[in-house]
Amino acid sequence: MSNQATTTIASGDALDVRSFAIKQGMSQLFHIDVRAVSRNLDIDFDEVIGKDASVSLRTQWTAPSWHGICTQIDQVRVDAQGLATYSLVIQPRAWLMTQRRNYRIFQFETELDIVKKMLGEWNVEFEERVDPGNYKPRKYRCQYDENDFSFISRMLEDAGVSYYFEEKNGNSVMVLDDAPNARSLSKPLIRFHDSPAVTDGEFVTRVAVSQRVRPGKMTVGDLDYRKPAEGQPRFSAQGGLPQEQNLEQFHYEPGAFLYQQGSAGGNTPTADDRGASRVDSQLGTAKTENRLLGKRGNAKRITFESNVLDLVPGVITSVTNHPHRALSSSTPMLVTEALIEGDHDTEWRVHAEIVPTDDPFKPSIKTARPKVQGLESATVVGPDGAEIHTDEYGRVRVQFHWDREGKSDENSSCWIPSSQPWAGAGFGGVNLPRIGQEVLVEFLGGDPDRPVVIGRVFTETQSSPYKLPKYKDVMTLRSNTTGRMVMGAADGSVQPSPTSSLLGGGIPYNSGQIGELMSTLGGPFCARSADGGTHNWGGSEISLNDKDQVFYTQADKDRHDFTRSASRGVIGAERTTTIGTDDLTHVENKQTTNVGSDQALSVGGDQSITVTGNLTETVTGFLSQNVTKGIGISSGAYILQLATGGIVLRSDHMITLRVGKSEIVITDQEIKIQSGDKVHINPRQGEEEEAKKAKEAAEAKEKAKQDVLNTLENGGLGTNAGRAVQGSRNALQRAGYTEQEANQILGDYFENKWTQAGTDPQTVQSSLQGLGLR
Repeated sequence: MSNQATTTIASGDALDVRSFAIKQGMSQLFHIDVRAVSRNLDIDFDEVIGKDASVSLRTQWTAPSWHGICTQIDQVRVDAQGLATYSLVIQPRAWLMTQRRNYRIFQFETELDIVKKMLGEWNVEFEERVDPGNYKPRKYRCQYDENDFSFISRMLEDAGVSYYFEEKNGNSVMVLDDAPNARSLSKPLIRFHDSPAVTDGEFVTRVAVSQRVRPGKMTVGDLDYRKPAEGQPRFSAQGGLPQEQNLEQFHYEPGAFLYQQGSAGGNTPTADDRGASRVDSQLGTAKTENRLLGKRGNAKRITFESNVLDLVPGVITSVTNHPHRALSSSTPMLVTEALIEGDHDTEWRVHAEIVPTDDPFKPSIKTARPKVQGLESATVVGPDGAEIHTDEYGRVRVQFHWDREGKSDENSSCWIPSSQPWAGAGFGGVNLPRIGQEVLVEFLGGDPDRPVVIGRVFTETQSSPYKLPKYKDVMTLRSNTTGRMVMGAADGSVQPSPTSSLLGGGIPYNSGQIGELMSTLGGPFCARSADGGTHNWGGSEISLNDKDQVFYTQADKDRHDFTRSASRGVIGAERTTTIGTDDLTHVENKQTTNVGSDQALSVGGDQSITVTGNLTETVTGFLSQNVTKGIGISSGAYILQLATGGIVLRSDHMITLRVGKSEIVITDQEIKIQSGDKVHINPRQGEEEEAKKAKEAAEAKEKAKQDVLNTLENGGLGTNAGRAVQGSRNALQRAGYTEQEANQILGDYFENKWTQAGTDPQTVQSSLQGLGLR
């Protein structure tokens, strides 16, 4: 029986095959070149291109076939005998996937799920020969500016799954296989012949056994923000000969080992709202081993020629009668490549490559990963009704402008880290992008699976705080209040949103009420911002106007300042402070106010001053008090002493002095003196002497006080403060002062002395307490 080759095309035109070349490989699309003649000199190419086509071969031993589509047809010759020669290219239906370039996002799906979904979209028939337990969903995989077939090739290579084609029911089925080397023997022993004859049947010849140096170690590093820098995941695998162990391939791939877990638990429920992704050590180890196996897949290879047409990729076979030990008849071999060539008048030949099945066969990483060049722009998104959508790490979600499947909601992307101006352990700066804002996105290492928000830009709908370029000299930080001020409808009705609460500081004003409020408060209460105006927006702001040299701050509601130690400020000109309601100042210790010139105090209502100790007022000029209604003084004792001059009490009506039952009433007509017992005029000489003695005693007491203070000032009591205080206290008590009075005198002395020396108030008070003077 002679060899026979046939081909069919969708137009139904008869073709006589003159030559063919069928190229096949593991994890490769088969490519068939056919040259054939036809009596139709004008085949309708539109009925052929992109439609079903097939090639069938027949020998006395086998009859393989391939079914796909015609991806190219050329008329290359028309001869005088009325025959046209056509050149055709036939490839599997999956080849069409190379013609669609796209951007897509897949979340929480396994690589196999993604591949199967896309094959289904293209009506590519496939069969799975994989262990589903070896695959877990990945958090985020992105097809970025690459054709569909390149993308699924990357997914299969990353998962360690090979593919090849088998004929079933008149169709070339794409087989997804994660262990093609482990399949049973599908082609019986094929005998080696050095110089085969036609009568030798099926054979292999021109065998070449080769071995080459390949990497003996593979290490892959990951980046996990949940782990410290010294604990970042890294997995290694080794294989091959001892002399190959130092030939290490190191790859750094952030996110390489992140897989969805059944239940992660932990303290990040928001970050895990759609499923927790964690580093999977078992899959990380397996993935690294697969990478090494892919690199070493052709370390040992055998090539040969044969007449066995069904030696196609994925077939397990054995070669017998060859002297090399690598080709022992008991050693199964996996066919990885095959090229079948022939024409109508010569013997057909198969050029094949096989590898031992001792080690698992894995695809090598050969499909280039797309690398994002430059920045991307995206819009921050989140759930309906939310203004800020973030997780425990300050990450956000975005809608990329190239994503045609996203719905601009919380499912549009994974959580994406947002760069901050400052980040540390419990300290730093936080400025989260809000829903609707336009952000700039970069990608770690250019990997589209690892986006990072690095900045923000203004747009037509997200304009700058101040109109540009008019206020180009203004630098500002302005916030926008979240759920605080709710604008009402045109009819004046107010419907606070669920996030607006009076208890939480929400102010449900409509626009008219806001205007009325601003007008009522008016004046300096409405501080003017960097553009010289007042605004009704809700938010806080820090602005610098370099043109007018104005520094402006605004707190939308409360403002809290905390200074752990001293606070000092200098104002070169005037200061105006307007407070809308109450003003409370609490000073734990001493307060001093110095006014270099005049001071005016105006109180619209009552004024109350409470002093738990003494009150001393010193006026070097004239003290004038003007009271419209009256003055009431209630005191345990009242002493009025004038060193010089006299006392004048003047009244247009009456002056009354009352003590118990005794009183003196002075009017412009008379003076009345009334006593509860007696009235003495010109008291006895003894009383005068008693008053004189009392005065002398007071003077002596005052002199003793001055002597003690002078002694302290001159250092007469030594340098020991405790002894000096005790000695001074004893001297004052001997002069007639009580212990409390002595402590007050000494406390005032030391406080003034230390304060004038520049000691800070807190240290002064602490020292006085230590000496028992306070």
